[in-house]
Amino acid sequence: LERNAKLQWGIMVCIYGMSHVPALMLLDFPRYDKQNAFLVLFLVLVVQSCMVTQHLVARYRPRAPAAAHISQSFTWNSWSWGMATGSLLGTLLAGITPFVPGQAFALSFIACAAGSLGHLVMKALKRDRGIPIWQGQEKGVTGAGGMLDRIDSLCFAAPVFFHSVHWYFGL
Repeated sequence: LERNAKLQWGIMVCIYGMSHVPALMLLDFPRYDKQNAFLVLFLVLVVQSCMVTQHLVARYRPRAPAAAHISQSFTWNSWSWGMATGSLLGTLLAGITPFVPGQAFALSFIACAAGSLGHLVMKALKRDRGIPIWQGQEKGVTGAGGMLDRIDSLCFAAPVFFHSVHWYFGL
């Protein structure tokens, strides 16, 4: 039962969460015909820029960790810089989306918050299971850890972003 529960949980978080990324292609915005791939690009760029900024700020401007038992690199300073960077980038990318700049800012802020907190949740789960990085015994393809380390924030941000857009625009 325990093994089965772990497998089901993994499927739920990873597959269900990531399935919302291509689901953005199914949203039907008026006067935004066949351009939904830009929504995928918007989500990935915003969330990943938030995470990269968080990582860089935590590395080069270290502060006391906010959740020391989970992550030594998660600080409120790095989190706020990441949120600001992702939200600002989302506002600048409003032209490729069906959103006006205010909506793009709010939706990118929501996606960044969900992504960064989701990344923290995945770190807590890894720490609980004793897994240093999400990869096999050998070095990962990315060279800096496993693939899930790169997309764990999207696993949480994608469903929140998709359902926020779906609900707000009534699609």
